Amino acid sequence: MGSIVDSSLGVPPCESSLCAVEEVPLVTHLKRFWELEESTVRVAPNPEEIKCEELFVKTHRRNDSGRYIVSLPFRSELPSLGESYSQAAKRFINLERKLLQRPRLKVSIVNF
Repeated sequence: MGSIVDSSLGVPPCESSLCAVEEVPLVTHLKRFWELEESTVRVAPNPEEIKCEELFVKTHRRNDSGRYIVSLPFRSELPSLGESYSQAAKRFINLERKLLQRPRLKVSIVNF
């Protein structure tokens, strides 16, 4: 280990040390890791997840280069947008007014 830097204490340096090592096989560590990682709780899939799985099974394939091609699942029922048209129209008009007052900004936005 080593001796103390301040020798005024009169303690002799340590001449022996003890090191205890417990060897645990790698297999034991791996087994413990996978026990912690594996989920034991199985959650039943909801109808949307079942539809996605069925779509994958029906439509997936591989192209000539080996990449997978899969159809994306789209929802058939779209959520209602609500009553936001009037607010969107007001914002658009205000933006148009702002761009008429600042022609350089309008050019940069149009060119973007």
